[in-house]
Amino acid sequence: MERFPFTPDYGAQQQAQPCILKAQFGDGYSQRAEDGLRATLQRWALQFNPQWSPKTGQ
Repeated sequence: MERFPFTPDYGAQQQAQPCILKAQFGDGYSQRAEDGLRATLQRWALQFNPQWSPKTGQ
């Protein structure tokens, strides 16, 4: 079984942005609501370093 030979560094950074739907009505009133059950878009910045394997020597 192949194994992913990289582990993420501990300096992971997350950015979160809410996903919002907006309805604009003719009288100037607007209504906002979350877009779905998981309404927060998460972006992760990860850096990976290769692991040395004693089996392969790499």
